[in-house]
Amino acid sequence: MSAANMESFIRSYSTLMLTMWRDDEERARLLADPTGYAAAAGLPVAPGSIVEVDTSACALPMSPEDVMADWSRTPGRHILHVPDASVAEHGELTETQLQSVAAGLLCVIEIV
Repeated sequence: MSAANMESFIRSYSTLMLTMWRDDEERARLLADPTGYAAAAGLPVAPGSIVEVDTSACALPMSPEDVMADWSRTPGRHILHVPDASVAEHGELTETQLQSVAAGLLCVIEIV
């Protein structure tokens, strides 16, 4: 994926994540039609492909490269990671986490 396409993907994915965390109705629309919703949100859905939503907590932290790899790993199938906002740890972020946020992606869960 080119740098421009990578930047566009990260921007669209980040916007989608924020929307999901703020608006339950939008989240319901995504879950009802993941493929159509992802395409409308600007994610590069390959023709004839389906989008599967993964709502489980993701790795600590999940890099933009990991999200993009899951998105494009299997021909005809895109995995879209959209964990619940409740998995986000509240509090201060480390320098590494701040860099991930600046890159547009961060998924952190608190392990007790």
